[in-house]
Amino acid sequence: FIFVIFMLTKGNITHQADYIAYFPSDDPVVKNNELILGYTGGAQSMNVTLKAPEGSDGYFLHPENLEKLNEIENKLQKLPNVQKITSFSTMLKNANRVMQGKYELPENKGLIMLLSRYLKLVNGQGISGTFISNDFNSVTIYIRTYDQENMKYITEAGIKTLSEQVDNIVSENISTDVDYALWGDTVLFMSASQIMNKEQVFSTDLSLFVVFLITSIVFKSVKFGLVSLVPLLTGIMTYYITMAVVGIPMDMTTIMVTNIAIGVGVDDSIHFLLRLRRQMQIEKSGIEDSFIKTFSVTGRPIILTTLSIIAGLLILCFASFKPIKYFSILVSISLLAAMLGTLLFIAVFINFACHKKKKTAPEIRG
Repeated sequence: FIFVIFMLTKGNITHQADYIAYFPSDDPVVKNNELILGYTGGAQSMNVTLKAPEGSDGYFLHPENLEKLNEIENKLQKLPNVQKITSFSTMLKNANRVMQGKYELPENKGLIMLLSRYLKLVNGQGISGTFISNDFNSVTIYIRTYDQENMKYITEAGIKTLSEQVDNIVSENISTDVDYALWGDTVLFMSASQIMNKEQVFSTDLSLFVVFLITSIVFKSVKFGLVSLVPLLTGIMTYYITMAVVGIPMDMTTIMVTNIAIGVGVDDSIHFLLRLRRQMQIEKSGIEDSFIKTFSVTGRPIILTTLSIIAGLLILCFASFKPIKYFSILVSISLLAAMLGTLLFIAVFINFACHKKKKTAPEIRG
C-alpha cells in the first residue's frame, strides 16, 4: 500500500523557487521584498538568444528579419507573467520614437543602420556586446518575469509552462535556419532542480547499497542484507509521500532527509536482526518463539529511542524559518515509518519466507 501511494504521488513533489516564502508573512524581509518587486516588476529573467546562419551579412539589420523579431517579442509580451521585454528591436523603436515620434521599427535599412550606430555610441560596447553581436548576426531578447497576480516569484510549474510557451513562440515564428537558446536564472533554476533530483537519487541509492553491503557481510547472508533495507525503504517512501501530500517543496534542506533517515533508521533494523538471529539459533523449534522473544527484548528500546529522537526534533517545529520546520517534520515522520517498518515489516518478510519453508528456520551462518 505504501509503495502504491508512493508511485502515485512522487510526481507531485515541487522545488522551491521563492525563498522569500520561507519567512513568516509579517516578516520585514517579506514586506520589503514585496514593496521592491511591486515597483520593479520582478527580477526573474528568461532570455532568448537567436543566431543567424554562418556567413550572414548583418542578418538582424535587414528590415524583414527585424520585423520577424518584433512579432516574436509582441507575442512574448502577451504571455502571462511576462512583465517587460528589452532587446535590440525595442531599443531601435525607442530611438525611432525620439527621432520621428513613432514607437515602431524604422522602415528602411539605412535608418536602422543610423540608429544602431547612435545606440552604439550612446551605450559604448553595451549594445554590441549585450543585445546584439558586432556582426549583427546574433541578438538576445531579455524577458523579465514575475507572478504579479500573487506578488510572488514564479513557481517551478509556472517556469516550466513559460519555458514551453516561449520555446513554441520562437520556434514557430523564426526561420528554420536560425538557431536559438533559452537561458537565464529561471532556466538555471530548472536545471538545478533536475540536478538536485539526480543527486538525491544517487546519494540515496549509494547509501542503501552501502547499508546492504555492510549488513550482508556482518550477517553473512544476502537475505538478511535485503531484509535490513525494508525499514529504510519504508521511511524513504513515507518521506516522499508526506512531501507530495502536504505540499512541502524540495530544497537544499529537505533533500538531506533521506540520507539522515537511512543513517538513523538502520540502527533499529540491525539491532532487531542481530537479536532475531541469536534467538533463531536458540529456538530451533520454530520462528514464532524467536519473534516473541526478540520483540520482548528489542521492541521497547527501539520504540523509546525513536520516540525520544522524534520528540527532540519536533521542538524545531516551532521555528519561524520554514526549512527548519520542514526538516524536523520530515525526519520525524521518516524515522517513525522506519521504526514501524522494523517492528512490523521485517517480521512479515521473514515469517513469510519461513512459512514457505514449512516454518523451518532459515540457515544462519556465523
